[in-house]
Amino acid sequence: MNNSPYTLKPASVQSVMLRVLLALLPGIGAYVWFFGAAILVQIALASLTALAAEAAMLALRGKPLRPFLGDGSALVTAWLIVLTFPSIAPWWLTVLGTLLAIVVAKHLYGGLGQNPFNPAMVAFALMIVAYPLLMSQWPKVGATDFAVQWDAIFGNRQLLDAMTMATPLDALRTVLRDPEQRAMIGGILGLRQRRRRGWEWIAAGYFLGGLYLLQQRIITWHLPVALSRGPVRGVGRIRPL
Repeated sequence: MNNSPYTLKPASVQSVMLRVLLALLPGIGAYVWFFGAAILVQIALASLTALAAEAAMLALRGKPLRPFLGDGSALVTAWLIVLTFPSIAPWWLTVLGTLLAIVVAKHLYGGLGQNPFNPAMVAFALMIVAYPLLMSQWPKVGATDFAVQWDAIFGNRQLLDAMTMATPLDALRTVLRDPEQRAMIGGILGLRQRRRRGWEWIAAGYFLGGLYLLQQRIITWHLPVALSRGPVRGVGRIRPL
């Protein structure tokens, strides 16, 4: 055929999900470089939990395991959960969030394509409300001691080298209500300056992944551009910890 229209072969769910996972790899690689290999442990935990929960729900619903378990959607959910949770979160927090995402946010609404909310974001919202302290513990840039991170994930959090506090946006909201504490704003902005280097490289990795998805026609430019925002005049963008 030399002229349009052309008949295009529809992309399978499996191929789409595989390419989404590939697009996440540059950001994950930068994450490991700046914050250590704990993120890989969390990915393994979430992936195994997601696959087990997916298999259990498919069995309960009387659906075949192989086509649905192998479509990659559960793995995408698991990886997105891990990338929004602290990499040194206790193991049970990751497991619980993943179970809620797969069982409640996905399958109780009918499964892939029928859930009104992103399962990974449901898990994040539930965990940050239920366990705000644990969801605010992040490793410092360069704190890559795997033994310490392993202990933090599976038991001894006393050795944790992390910052535990409200996110800068929440702190800024509190400060603006009290004129006597507005001097803290400079400290919050200084915190952003000290911590941004690692996160900006991670964001660059995700940006590369987004370009790959654009090239593969998995996504279009409209939604990312519509949701992007520039810095607030006079304040700058403050990244949550």
